[in-house]
Amino acid sequence: MIYGSSSGLTATGDQLWHQDSTGIDGVAEADDDFGGVLTTGDFDCDGYADVVIGVPREAISSDDDAGALHVLYGGSGGLTSVNDLYYQGNGGVNGVAEAGDQFGAALAAGNIDGDDASGIDCDDLAVGVPGEDLDVGQEDAGYLYVMYGGSSGLSTTGDEAFHQDVSGIVDTAEANDRFAERLAIVDQDGDG
Repeated sequence: MIYGSSSGLTATGDQLWHQDSTGIDGVAEADDDFGGVLTTGDFDCDGYADVVIGVPREAISSDDDAGALHVLYGGSGGLTSVNDLYYQGNGGVNGVAEAGDQFGAALAAGNIDGDDASGIDCDDLAVGVPGEDLDVGQEDAGYLYVMYGGSSGLSTTGDEAFHQDVSGIVDTAEANDRFAERLAIVDQDGDG
């Protein structure tokens, strides 16, 4: 991480993060793709940007490419690790980590539910799981997982999951659809 200053970017106080860094859960392994996907948002509503690091090819147990993500919270001294590691079946995240799911292959941040803390927006996180198998014949159909931010940071309480067989979503989940392979959060209807 290279921080900005009144004279632009500076190496002063820069930080290097990887899965062998103190406070980061997991172990760096070949082909994990740590940092292959990144997004930022203020998930704990404190006025400082936080960083989500996707690790879509992380092996969970013996399941290659199951995927995971790490959250580093920002503060006056920069980013800190707080051991916020998420993957399917861990820490309240819906689903089960399976080979090829690629949890965290796409990330997007924004204030989906319009909440705030002391006037500061609380951003939420959308996580793409494009390799999720929904049923036989629906291999790699894809899945979208949403966690909401609040004054304590991201939480799996009240989380939501979507795929093309969920009521209200047009179309049907099929093999290789890779639903949620790309994500963006936009206020499309202008309601805030």
